[in-house]
Amino acid sequence: MTEKETETTEQKEIVEIPSVSWLLTDYIRASDKEILEKTVNCTNCPVFILCETGQGGTGWTCSKCNATGVYLDTPKEGANELPEHVLVIDCGKHKFEKKKECAQITECSLCSGGLMELEVLNKGTKNHYIRTVHAYIAHEQRKKVLLQGWNYWSKFWEEKNKTEKKEEE
Repeated sequence: MTEKETETTEQKEIVEIPSVSWLLTDYIRASDKEILEKTVNCTNCPVFILCETGQGGTGWTCSKCNATGVYLDTPKEGANELPEHVLVIDCGKHKFEKKKECAQITECSLCSGGLMELEVLNKGTKNHYIRTVHAYIAHEQRKKVLLQGWNYWSKFWEEKNKTEKKEEE
């Protein structure tokens, strides 16, 4: 088989995005009613079975809000590569395994709003946010912090791009 034939016969991994998940840019624009309607409990959480067995989590858990992640696809080759899609599970009750290094994470990028930088840049991992009834942070506060993060990173990158263009001239 030639290299070209190999490329055409390889199948891409098909990723199913749960309907109860949010793109963070949609979450910060949603009404309270929409957020509450999509909030899940254990019985309708798309990762319930994985959670119950403690399998499939990324191992990274915030010590402040207990949010964690689940990869929806296989990370690309290379030590620093991330998968294309990650479910961010906002749940204070999950049973996913926690890495020892997580004890040092006092505030995750969801709590700080830093995760919104990836959204502003529209690069890298697509984070799909799942809010549960067991979330430690109220949805109003979570939305406020993510919106502040969006506003901060939007302004930061806009100004940085302007400065770089002026330097090029």
